[in-house]
Amino acid sequence: MSRQIPPFGLRMPDKLRVQLKELAETRRRSMNAQIIVMLESGMAAEKAASGQPS
Repeated sequence: MSRQIPPFGLRMPDKLRVQLKELAETRRRSMNAQIIVMLESGMAAEKAASGQPS
C-alpha cells in the first residue's frame, strides 16, 4: 500500500539548493528524503530544547 502525500512546493535560495543537492548525493538520498531527515532532526532538537517529550 502506498502513502498518498500531496506535493508541497518549496522555494529556497539557489545556493542552499545546491548545498542540499550535494549533501543528498553524498548520503545517497533524494533531495526530498534529505529534507525530511533534516526537518525531523530539527523538530526533535526544538522539542528537546523546549523540554517537550519526544
